[in-house]
Amino acid sequence: MNKISLANTYPKEHKISRVFIVASLILFLVGIFAPLFTANKYIFFSRTLSLYSIMLYLISEKQYLIFLFILGFGILLPVAKLATIAHVWTANLPGLEQIKKRLILTTRLLKYFALDALFVGILIYAIKFQINARIDLQYGLYCFALSVLLTLFTSLRLFSVRRKFDHSHDVG
Repeated sequence: MNKISLANTYPKEHKISRVFIVASLILFLVGIFAPLFTANKYIFFSRTLSLYSIMLYLISEKQYLIFLFILGFGILLPVAKLATIAHVWTANLPGLEQIKKRLILTTRLLKYFALDALFVGILIYAIKFQINARIDLQYGLYCFALSVLLTLFTSLRLFSVRRKFDHSHDVG
């Protein structure tokens, strides 16, 4: 039996989604290692932090719970979302019914994967309102937030493809 994939069934949507996935991954990596913000307190204290340096600091201070929160919602969840979306587009499956099942499962999962957007909101709140210093936001925070938005947009495109697939393939 010939195997089929969404990439072959919807080539235009696949190309666009592939560009969004790669751009999101690049922005995500930049967002992890680039400066998120600079805290300026008084005249003498100034510190620029990245997500990576914050995680190293939390480990050194034995703040494991906060470290796990940032690792889970800030790094692992976005990677899982991108990997899931990429897998759905590239998986070769034996028939239309398997594609439909994979699309249904993936779109259900993506509905609950919006937690990385919540993470960005909490991060911005913590930066702006919890630190007793003047905060200058840096490009890393914008890259990270843009990565989350691109991933969300790619997820929405997958929902659109699912609707097209459901309408064009009436599989039991």
